[in-house]
Amino acid sequence: ILAMRTTEELWGFIVICCLNKKHSTAENYLPLLERVIAVAAARIEKLNFLNRINNLNMKLLQKYTDISQELRLSEHKYHTLFEKANDAIYLLDPISGQILDCNHKAAELEGREIKELLAMKMGELHPNDERRLLPALVSKVKNAGSSHISGLHHLRSDNLLVPVEINAAMVNIEGKKAILSIVRDTTTQAIAKKELKQAKNYAENIIEAANA
Repeated sequence: ILAMRTTEELWGFIVICCLNKKHSTAENYLPLLERVIAVAAARIEKLNFLNRINNLNMKLLQKYTDISQELRLSEHKYHTLFEKANDAIYLLDPISGQILDCNHKAAELEGREIKELLAMKMGELHPNDERRLLPALVSKVKNAGSSHISGLHHLRSDNLLVPVEINAAMVNIEGKKAILSIVRDTTTQAIAKKELKQAKNYAENIIEAANA
C-alpha cells in the first residue's frame, strides 16, 4: 500500500496486488510507482499553490475595487463641497505658495478666471504691505495644523481691496501636504461694523450736546 499525498494533505492510496508470483513481485513496481506518485503529488501541490495565488489575487482585486469606489465617492463628495461652498477655497503649496486648485467662488472674489489663478501664488492676491506678513502666517499654519486669520485684504484684478477672513489648515492630498485656505469676503460685516461705530458716535455726540 502506497500513500498518495502532498506536503499538506493525504489524497489517496495505491494498493498493489501481485497475483502471479512466478513472473513478478510487488517490489518490482515500487520504484516506478513511487516516482509516478512523486510527480503527481508535485503537480497537485503546484496546482494548489496556483489556486491559492489566484484566490489571493481575486481578494486583492476585490479590495482594490472597493477602495477605488470609496475614493471615487470621496473625490465626488470633495468636489461637490468644493464647488458648492459659499466661500472662496484655495489649495496651496505650503512651500512656494503656488495656487494648486481653487473653486469658482475664488474666481468670483478675485475677479479672475480659475485658469489665471492657477498660474499665481497666494502672495500675489494680497496688497504689497501685507505680503511681508504671509511667511509668518504660513509657518503658524504648518506648526499648529490650522489657524484663523483676520485683518487682511485681497487685491482684486480691478485693484479693489476686499477685506477677508481666512481659515487655513494643513491637509494631505494624494500623499502630499497642502494648505487648504477658506477665504470669506467680510465687506458686509465691515460696512455693518463701520455703520455701528458711526451710530454709536452719533448717539454719544447727542448725549454730550444734551448735557452741555
